[in-house]
Amino acid sequence: MNFPYSDDERRWHTLSFETRRLFGCRAVKVMLDAGMTCPNRDGTKGYGGCIFCSAKGAGETNHCSAEAILDQYEKNREIMRKKWPDSLTIPYFQSFSNTYAPADRIREMLAPFLDKEEVAAVAIATRADCLEEDVLEVLEEANQKKPVWLELGLQTSNDQTARRINRCHSFAEFREAVFRAKEKGLRVCAHVLNGLPGESREDMLQTARDIAELPLDGVKFHMLNVLRDSVLGQRYELEPFPLLSEEEYIDILIAQLEVLPVNITVERVSGDPVHRNLLAPEWVLHKKKVLNHLKKEMILRDTRQGKYYRQNRGSAPK
Repeated sequence: MNFPYSDDERRWHTLSFETRRLFGCRAVKVMLDAGMTCPNRDGTKGYGGCIFCSAKGAGETNHCSAEAILDQYEKNREIMRKKWPDSLTIPYFQSFSNTYAPADRIREMLAPFLDKEEVAAVAIATRADCLEEDVLEVLEEANQKKPVWLELGLQTSNDQTARRINRCHSFAEFREAVFRAKEKGLRVCAHVLNGLPGESREDMLQTARDIAELPLDGVKFHMLNVLRDSVLGQRYELEPFPLLSEEEYIDILIAQLEVLPVNITVERVSGDPVHRNLLAPEWVLHKKKVLNHLKKEMILRDTRQGKYYRQNRGSAPK
């Protein structure tokens, strides 16, 4: 895939670029909470969830999570319309693991959005170990009406780190899930978290190399946020530990982008923590500053996404 890079444009494959390429206009995500949980919260695999995760999951910025799905959609859609009045929407099931339910419930969850004219696609955040075959068949069925964008949390390809953060699944399980989802025709995005406890710069770069070998369509990069109501936050308040500085994060992120193929959409390079729940680092609250820092540094280094990528994508597991 070729797309323009210049000093006046971001040097990575942005989501805004991709939605315009796919749909001819901007498409924005409308956050939703389907009321699900995770297998490492309810005792199936563990308790407490990943140590970095908020008690409200990834969707703590969704202020109407107790409401019916369509009510949430309409309310949050109006918020998006004020910023981008001419955009299409992507209903985004964000909180916790949104395929961790019987197939019929997943079908019911998606049904209201599959015939809406303004809906460009449906995005579903989940885990690699929450994709039973009947659930994948429901997603494949929905994909015939609207594109289904599956977001799989990985965080790290290092299994030792994954155990340390209570992830409760391996990189091999993640890899297998990617191929199974791609066989169903789904678009797949990976979530990667930089700055996890005990990880080196090389560990984070290796995660980028590992996902570069998979048939992924997208990736989201985040800095580790230490949240008050997380297990990690409780530990941090008792004994603070070092976190990546903005400069260190940007340096690592650039190295990760350089080894990714250009066809992978970089959907995020920074998260959106809730200020009142954030313990550290403070710099993640300044998203525009981080984006501008990344752009400026890539221009100074005369680099871009894919600069050091060598095509070596793995084959499907036997």
